[in-house]
Amino acid sequence: MPRSTGRSCSDRGRVRSSSPRPRFCHISFTEPVCTFPENALRSPELNQAGATSIVVENPSGLPYGSSALKLTTQREHDRWLDRLLATPLAQRIRTHLLDRAWSTSEHGHAPTWSHRIRDRLSAIVSPPERAPGVATVVAIAKDEGRYITEWIAWNLAIGFDRILIFSNDSTDDTDRIVSRLSRRDPRVALIRWPSVPGTSPQITAYTHSLSIVTTPWVIFLDIDEFLLPFADGHIHHFLDRVPDDVASVHINWRNFGSGGRTSADYDFVTKTFFQGADLGWGNHNHFKTFTRTALTTDVHVHDAGTSKGRRTLSDFNEFALHYPGIGTRTVHDTIQINHYQCKTYEEFAQRMRRGDANYAGSGPRDHSRERFDVLDRNETSDFKIRMFEAAFDAEYERLTR
Repeated sequence: MPRSTGRSCSDRGRVRSSSPRPRFCHISFTEPVCTFPENALRSPELNQAGATSIVVENPSGLPYGSSALKLTTQREHDRWLDRLLATPLAQRIRTHLLDRAWSTSEHGHAPTWSHRIRDRLSAIVSPPERAPGVATVVAIAKDEGRYITEWIAWNLAIGFDRILIFSNDSTDDTDRIVSRLSRRDPRVALIRWPSVPGTSPQITAYTHSLSIVTTPWVIFLDIDEFLLPFADGHIHHFLDRVPDDVASVHINWRNFGSGGRTSADYDFVTKTFFQGADLGWGNHNHFKTFTRTALTTDVHVHDAGTSKGRRTLSDFNEFALHYPGIGTRTVHDTIQINHYQCKTYEEFAQRMRRGDANYAGSGPRDHSRERFDVLDRNETSDFKIRMFEAAFDAEYERLTR
């Protein structure tokens, strides 16, 4: 790990040494997808164990949104490590990754590896290896507190192994809710992702996620999009059927309207809206992309580039693009994305006023009644989502009890 240029956000227990030629041991615990627990710094355990400097940083060498807890000691290495690793804190942070342990010269020159220290810490502190699972779903969210728990519970119910939520300048309780759910279920992770002028928060978040996703498959969805693997019953079973030569599977929207509802006084999106457009409607040609993580070269809102392999719809047959993110044909035979863009006009207008996550500093989008009426299609009914009601209820109850 390169020496940090990050700015310290906390510094406790700093002690000046009387030794003219001190030697330091630096140990960094890092978690690549969430902030290091603040209570770690409030604990006296580390100082008692001999840490002379405790700093939380966001080093340039770590993924954006990560934090590192750096401990420094001038004491004799082995004895100090034994004391540190015996503390209750060390046990509480076992789920955090041990990133680096090194020694520096007395003049603070570039780090030199201390393999003995690194190996010792790795054997004691590093968590056991876990299977990466099969699929990750990534989303960027802004002020989605009302809907985020339902969306997370749904994706766990259909079988996702990992859920990454990038929170983009949320001002409601989105961050608090996702943080709480991540403590309840380690498959859920929150990354705060502020807007940067001149960049797309959505594209930069998606691109960054490729560096931390460990599952073979990843898909990028919005919070109003609910993947529905109705023929297979589980997302793993669907992905098991994907031919080896297919690099990405593009799944079509199934758009739902308001069903005539004018008030937002309901509990769950997935148990409220069942009316939508006829399957021949052109908006269903939009798709979102399941892509093999190792082959993915770039990510867009609806699509992803890959280094090799076939691009198919959910029938595993290739297709042509009419426009980026829009194909020339649709498939809804085994899987679809239930897209609840409308809900009620009240909710539609509120969401449009928040702007577009694809553009930094985006102003309000068109939230006119006329636009809502164009999208609010209700000529057919689709109740397939009820197939997963029991699984969803169980996950939701588990997350919220």
